[in-house]
Amino acid sequence: MSNFIQQITQKYQKTVLAKAAANLASEARDLLKKYFSDLGDFPVPKIEIVNNPSSKWLGRCIYNNRDRGNTKVQIQRTILADEKSRRRILAHELVHHVDFLLNWSDKDLKSYRHDGHGTFFQERAAKINAIEGENFVSKTSDEEIIQSTDKDYLLLIIPRERGLAFQWTFRPSSKQKEFIEFNIKNKNARLIKTKDLDWTHGKKIGTNAYSIPLGQEIKEKLKKLYEQASTSAATSTL
Repeated sequence: MSNFIQQITQKYQKTVLAKAAANLASEARDLLKKYFSDLGDFPVPKIEIVNNPSSKWLGRCIYNNRDRGNTKVQIQRTILADEKSRRRILAHELVHHVDFLLNWSDKDLKSYRHDGHGTFFQERAAKINAIEGENFVSKTSDEEIIQSTDKDYLLLIIPRERGLAFQWTFRPSSKQKEFIEFNIKNKNARLIKTKDLDWTHGKKIGTNAYSIPLGQEIKEKLKKLYEQASTSAATSTL
């Protein structure tokens, strides 16, 4: 990709993300008014969209002692496409946002241990869920949260003594490519391209550890992918 095209692409992506962040801020304003106005008038948090599919969190709220008047809410890009999932994660983080501003602003957080999903969280979540539906706001993400990405990544599936294992990466380095080719040639491994984010919480390609699915359903899913993959097509992917 030429530098010019790369610059245009990056500029376009920044514009898209800025628009998405503005839309999230608008949604946050509406949710604050609807579910938190009885507690006071709270500012809309600073919104930041991140693209890190391997993270185990979909959203998080960050409070800084140096800026006690507001928080920063980070939202994974993978949940933006599905409206309900996006609103659920945003509402969850707004409970933390209000909790920080209402209950933490007079404390030194470096020495204050906070129960992020304690009484305040549960009571406010119950109020939201009474209107939005059961478990709309929950302590952790569940299977109803829909993630999506327009970016392919590589999934390496390796037969092990305990069953099929996997590793993954977006852009393989030269060492990762060597690791992939070695395992395909010597370990009967297979490589596929996928957008399915189910596997991005596993180990990265080339590490000493492997990820082995535990549930029967996910094991069957990995087995099907392995059977569909072609070793000849795999090497041409690199």
